[in-house]
Amino acid sequence: MSEVIELKAYVKKSYALASGLAGRQDWQQFFTTLSPELKKEGLIVDDHIPKATKRRVTPASKIALQAALEVSAQKEDINYAVFASRHGEITATVGLLASLAEKDILSPMRFSQSVHNTASGLFSIIKGAKHNITSIAAGESTFMMAMLEAMNYLKLYPNSKVLVCMFDELLPEYYQAYLSQRDQGYPSYGVSLLLSNEKDIEDSSLAIYLTLKANEKKAVQNSANLPDALEYYRWLNFNDTTFRRSAVGFDFIWRK
Repeated sequence: MSEVIELKAYVKKSYALASGLAGRQDWQQFFTTLSPELKKEGLIVDDHIPKATKRRVTPASKIALQAALEVSAQKEDINYAVFASRHGEITATVGLLASLAEKDILSPMRFSQSVHNTASGLFSIIKGAKHNITSIAAGESTFMMAMLEAMNYLKLYPNSKVLVCMFDELLPEYYQAYLSQRDQGYPSYGVSLLLSNEKDIEDSSLAIYLTLKANEKKAVQNSANLPDALEYYRWLNFNDTTFRRSAVGFDFIWRK
C-alpha cells in the first residue's frame, strides 16, 4: 500500500509578477485569454525595492525581491523563508564565464551577486531579518519542493509564518537549445506566498490541502505553457479545480 501524507496550511497572501503584469486584476485578465503567454520583454515593477539596492541588483534578484517584499511589506512576523529558483543568477553567471573566457578581470560585485543565495541575502538585509532562509533548486520540481519545504516547516513549528518566493529569469539564448520545448518560452517571472497554520478573522486567508502519494511512474509533465508556480497562482486565485503535479516520485494533489 502506498503511503499517503496529508498537510494543511493557510495562504495569507499571494502575489505574482512578470513583464507588464503585477496586480491581481492584471493576472485575472491575463488568465482569461485563450492561450496566455508571457511577454519576454517589458517593464517589471520594483516599487518595494529600496533605491540604493535597486541600482545594483541583478534582474533575477529584482524579481525575487519585489515578489517577496510585496507579501511581507507589512510588519509580518515571518519565521522562515524559502527562496526557490531553477536557474538562479544564470545571466550574471554566464557574464562571468564570458569574462573568464576573455581573460578579463572579474568584478567583485558581479561575482558576489552570481550565487543562488543572492536574492535571499538581499532580502534579509532589506528586512533586517534574523530568521532562517533556505534556497532551493530542484529542476522541474523546484516549486513543488519549495511548497513542501514550507508546509513541512509549519508542521514542525505550527505557530510560524513562512514566506515562499519562486522566481526565474529568461534564460540566455545559449542555453535555450538545452531546454525542453515546453521550457524554452518561459520569460522572467516571480511568485510569492505567505503561509501560516492559522486563519485570522480579519484577513482573507485561504486553506490549502496537500496530499502526497508515492508514485513510481515517470513524473507527469506540465502540459501548460506557464511555469508551475504561475499555474499554481492561477489555481489558487481563479480556479476551483484540483491542482496536480508529479515530482521526485510523488503525486502532489492540491485542494482548497
